[in-house]
Amino acid sequence: MTTSKPQTARERNRQRIINAAEEVMRDPQQVFSAESVAAAAGVSKRSLFNHFGTLEELRAQVCIAQIDDFVKQFETKLLESAPLNSLDAVLTLIEPHLIDKQFCDAVLHNIVMSETEQLWWQHNAATAPYVYAFGGIAIRLATVLRQIVPSVNAQDRDSFAIIVFSSIRVAAEHWYLSSGKQSDKKRYRSWEEHMGAALERIRTGYGNL
Repeated sequence: MTTSKPQTARERNRQRIINAAEEVMRDPQQVFSAESVAAAAGVSKRSLFNHFGTLEELRAQVCIAQIDDFVKQFETKLLESAPLNSLDAVLTLIEPHLIDKQFCDAVLHNIVMSETEQLWWQHNAATAPYVYAFGGIAIRLATVLRQIVPSVNAQDRDSFAIIVFSSIRVAAEHWYLSSGKQSDKKRYRSWEEHMGAALERIRTGYGNL
């Protein structure tokens, strides 16, 4: 039996800063700054920048962590439900995660960036959280499908993962353009509507799942 390696003090401090940064990003009363994050984490600004060279890098890590948590949630749910008999059953299990407030917040944080942050991402496009968010969903979904729907052929499994990826990506982009700057209540309601429409498009586009 293998055991996970204990975190070092540096790793614990780094995670504490990421957690604090996420809290600040979620609080509409706070400005995302080195001062606010350091205060929330209980560390100095010097310590913050020892772990993250810039605020853009810190924000990136927060966004990636949010998306990773989301993907792990539905990944775990699918594995716990294996084996499934159809891709439609997979979609039914994914649905509540796609309309979840956490996913909505993570996508919003990935899209809304300052001009400085946008420039940072242009130089770090391979790990941009928005790309990671949807690309990660497609790749990990395709991998998990091999285990949970063994009766479905590989080509159909991979095609399904790509359709899910592209449909929710387009829905998220349309949602942000039309609703991303509304109040929280209206924005979440609009998110549910856009994701619901995406799920219908997946079912219609894929045919008889």
